[in-house]
Amino acid sequence: MAKSQPSPSSEKSAKAPAAPPPARRKASEKPLLLTLPVVPLKEMVVFPRMILPLFIARQPSIQALDEAVAKNSQIALLAQKREKHAYPGPADLPDIGILAQILQTLRLPDGSTRIMVECRSRLRLLRYQRKTPYLLGRFELLEEPELKLTADQEVLTRLMMKQFESYMQLSHQMFPEAMEQVPVIEDPGALADVIAAYVSTPIPDKQAILEIADPILRLEASGRLLSKALELASLENQIHGRVRESIDKHQKEFFLREKMTAIREELGEENDPEIKAYKEKIALLPAGEVQEKGQKELARLEKMHASSAESGVIRTWLDTLLALPWQPEPAPDVELKQAVKVLDREHFGLTKVKDRIIEYLAVRKLAGKPPHTLLCLIGPPGVGKTSLCRSIAHATGRKFERIALGGVGDDAEIRGHRRTYVGALPGRLIEAVKRAGTTHLVILLDEVDKLTRHYSGDPASALLEVLDPEQNKAYRDHYLDLPFDLSSILFLCAGNVSHTIPKPLLDRMQVVSLSGYTEEEKLAIAKDYLIPRQSEESGMRGKGVQLNQAALRTLIRRYTREAGVRELERKIGSLYRKLARKVVQEETFPRRIHSLAALSDLLGPPKFSEPEPDKNSEVGLVRGLAWTEIGGSVLPVEVALSPGKGKLVMTGNLGDVMKESVQIALGFVRQQSEALGISARSLQNQDIHVHVPEGAIPKDGPSAGLAICTALVSALTLRPIKANLAMTGEITLRGKALPIGGLKEKSLAAFREGITLILIPHDNLSDLEEIPAEIRNQIQFVPVKEMAQVLAQALLPAPEKKPHSSRKRV
Repeated sequence: MAKSQPSPSSEKSAKAPAAPPPARRKASEKPLLLTLPVVPLKEMVVFPRMILPLFIARQPSIQALDEAVAKNSQIALLAQKREKHAYPGPADLPDIGILAQILQTLRLPDGSTRIMVECRSRLRLLRYQRKTPYLLGRFELLEEPELKLTADQEVLTRLMMKQFESYMQLSHQMFPEAMEQVPVIEDPGALADVIAAYVSTPIPDKQAILEIADPILRLEASGRLLSKALELASLENQIHGRVRESIDKHQKEFFLREKMTAIREELGEENDPEIKAYKEKIALLPAGEVQEKGQKELARLEKMHASSAESGVIRTWLDTLLALPWQPEPAPDVELKQAVKVLDREHFGLTKVKDRIIEYLAVRKLAGKPPHTLLCLIGPPGVGKTSLCRSIAHATGRKFERIALGGVGDDAEIRGHRRTYVGALPGRLIEAVKRAGTTHLVILLDEVDKLTRHYSGDPASALLEVLDPEQNKAYRDHYLDLPFDLSSILFLCAGNVSHTIPKPLLDRMQVVSLSGYTEEEKLAIAKDYLIPRQSEESGMRGKGVQLNQAALRTLIRRYTREAGVRELERKIGSLYRKLARKVVQEETFPRRIHSLAALSDLLGPPKFSEPEPDKNSEVGLVRGLAWTEIGGSVLPVEVALSPGKGKLVMTGNLGDVMKESVQIALGFVRQQSEALGISARSLQNQDIHVHVPEGAIPKDGPSAGLAICTALVSALTLRPIKANLAMTGEITLRGKALPIGGLKEKSLAAFREGITLILIPHDNLSDLEEIPAEIRNQIQFVPVKEMAQVLAQALLPAPEKKPHSSRKRV
């Protein structure tokens, strides 16, 4: 297979000189016979006097090329009759071709060969001497007859030159080498070959001209092709000119649209059925601004070409517009009794949270409009915030959509992008309504405490309009730019903490706290919800597998340590998957799991040790209580003394507020040193090192003030601190105990660690009602108002020093 550039061309004389005219032989001489390898040409015909590159890819042609290069570098080029033949044979090739001299060869990485050839003379095939592995033919060289031009022939030659120059100008094709050759050509045969080579015409017509031996007849045939090409080029320019006259100089981009419109009018075609469908749907939209803008955009679409980029933008906008529920819909009737049953069936405990949700629904039903505040569920991961919101949607007969706001820092995610931007899309709220197909739905704005602020906008500020019932009746998304009613949507928010929510946004919310679960609550949730669900998902339902209460307690205590039940569900799912594998492999598996050993065989060794009461009272070590986004935790505080100059060292990745608590506690100790029995010399001659273990974890907050001060006094007075005791509370310079938050979560963490005594600020007494009764029965909560009460409860008397031996040295 051989291919060339889209249009044949010879290079300039400085680089690749044009081929010399074929040598003329006298009539008395015998015709020259040649034996040449044949290279079929696909999709092209070449003429004498051309120098052009060819790309050879077919294996037989490459072998023919190699044979030619090994001898005299001459080949016969024959135009293939039918393009479909991959390997043309003798019947697929004409008898007339071109003798070509190979000037240059280049092997390409893909195995093909690029050659530069010089086309010299016509050839006539006499016979094929070989058909495999490549074609080898016996050819007769066709000489140009000597011709003395008559006056008519000279006129014809000049006329063809002028017409060819006109064609080159009308067709806007740039062939400088042809423009240079034509004025100096005197031979009519050569002129005919140049015209046939450069005029755009079918391959059979070019082959027919190549086969004409008489120069004058060949020139006349080329002239007919040239006249036809001139007529087509002139007509194309006229059409192009007429279309351009109707286009304003500032509307050139509508050229294709105008041309398509003119063609449709000439053909009498009807309007696009897609446009008709859009018109019917737009007619059903509410009358007014929405319908008018839809019709306006549709009118723009009708005037555009279907393949233009702007038409795709308008189609996407129209699809979004028509997919939204614009017509008012009757609100689903909320039966509060049914809602209570659904919430109780799908969630264990959470009595106060469920009561608050039912009150919210009752007010919404009675008033007929959404309250001015919306519910925001705050709690550690895994306590059921998302599933509770999904249950609310189920209880109220609404669809549910969740929008994750964690890490969102662009207000365009809420309001949408303006259509001036490439790839613009509506905001997440409009997308949620589009997916649901109704405005009577529940939308959960999840991870609202993790919104970020970016240079491109503040999404928290964008939510102010969305969550305000007085403003969201005519909410305008930047993409749609139309008023849309969001007031019938039940918005709910969820997050882990509330202090990171921007204050203006938090002011529109009513925070409902979901604390961690107790061990008894986790047991009930595992029995009633987690085990049935995981056994169903793993295909183990009905296989007789039983986890008794002792095994579940061990799983909770030794394999998980969390406020929620997410990790507990993962462990139960892992256990059932391992059992399912044994069933499929037809191995024996335990049907009753009742001990740590059985759990270890399936889940591996436990991750945590069994919490045991600490019976050792130590000096300078006290257990504080912390509250994080994932629940409560016990935070040991260590104080060590070393000889020095009263320098204070703080380690453990402490935040600024916690460092201030250390400074306040030390200030109180120095102020009350005499009353505490601490000498001024011991404060001056000793360096104090305060450390909070697990230094890789950042720690901050004021609630460790009491614990830090207690550890300082214990280290300086050598009085040990009671075992199984923990405390929480902020301290002032005068030793007052200030209230703290998260008491329930902290109490749950202390209960898991086996602590039996907790000192809390007196102002937190009212928070004890939120703590489950089972914890209050096993932990003693002691309220304190000042540091003196803390020290009295926490410190033990200093151990007596052992007397030195009075034995004398011998």
